[in-house]
Amino acid sequence: MKIKVCLETSSGEGPKPVLVDTLPNRLFPDCTLKLQRNGNPRKSKQLKLTGENDKVRFEAVNFGAMVPTVSHAYSLAVCKRDKRTGEMIIYGPAERLYGKQSVLAYLKEDTADQPHEEQPDYKQAQNQLGEAFGTKKRKQAISSVEKNQINMQRLQATSSAFINRAIDETITQRLPTPAPSETSTSSSIVDNRVLPPYNLHALDPIECYPLVNGLIPEDIWMSLPEQEPSGMHVYCSGFGKLDSNQQSAKSLHFVLVYLNYLLKLFGLKENQFNDPKTTGAIFEGLSQEMHGRILEEFSEKLESDSGRVRYKVPGQKRDRLALHIFGLAFHVAKCSINVKPLAEAMSISQEKACKYLKAMGAKIDSSGKQDGKYIRTARLECPLVFPKPSLKR
Repeated sequence: MKIKVCLETSSGEGPKPVLVDTLPNRLFPDCTLKLQRNGNPRKSKQLKLTGENDKVRFEAVNFGAMVPTVSHAYSLAVCKRDKRTGEMIIYGPAERLYGKQSVLAYLKEDTADQPHEEQPDYKQAQNQLGEAFGTKKRKQAISSVEKNQINMQRLQATSSAFINRAIDETITQRLPTPAPSETSTSSSIVDNRVLPPYNLHALDPIECYPLVNGLIPEDIWMSLPEQEPSGMHVYCSGFGKLDSNQQSAKSLHFVLVYLNYLLKLFGLKENQFNDPKTTGAIFEGLSQEMHGRILEEFSEKLESDSGRVRYKVPGQKRDRLALHIFGLAFHVAKCSINVKPLAEAMSISQEKACKYLKAMGAKIDSSGKQDGKYIRTARLECPLVFPKPSLKR
């Protein structure tokens, strides 16, 4: 029988036949092989063939330590013969790959799902005998060892829960707060946000941040003293003596008294929140009950089993305190605040103050310079528009 031979060579970067020295039988039939070429132009001749099933992982390459260093004086090719025409086509030269396999699992299928009882090991059996027939000293030793053993399963569950909770809290804090809908009312505004309650439907800027049951809870408002406390904060004293006989002036008096409390509270460190003498001096004219009421508004109240109360001031609560101060200042200054004096009263920079004010939806204007810095004014306008949340992380 005559055989016609045709030779087809692969030129350039065209496809070439691939020969693998060994393919494990365990790969088949439930495995698909994948051939990849190195994407680096300088290493484009490097090939990798990979395949995996539930028992073995296979990898074959034509580079690296797996390739023999001895060179051969011959080339390999792949041939294909057509039995009908007798024509044989030879494809070459072929790329030779050298492979290795890694065993993933040799679990027996017939016992994988069957439950089995754990047999006590020698140490466990010895301890059981010691507890039953041992001396008092021996029993104490066994008990001590068991108490000091770490329950790894419980430890793993506890640590996993802690990590998941930390991740959830972090993600929650980083997510941008969704902008409220235009149909929201001041009474339905989120309870857990840092911002004070606000009114998107206000027609007058002074109504954007409601005073009673907004910036000031009603029970605190009703408890504010009619007499001006001694040692009013310098920022509040700058608004002059008020005539408490006029209704509007009387309301402004209460706002200034509460603003005085919050400005002094903002200047405290966390340990001073827990000093009754310090807070008592700040909340002059208020009952002891209202002292705790205001502290609870801007801190986290922690109570021990013995009944001891401690106040913790995380960053979010401090931000809440700062935003309430700015909200009260808008009422005092008729919705237009000179940023510098209030920032100095709070011992923060004008830049940080402006960040707080922008978060409240205020507009910041800069005009002229004083001591080399721009004079900044914050204004509230209707309708209240909040900055769009940043997509950056």
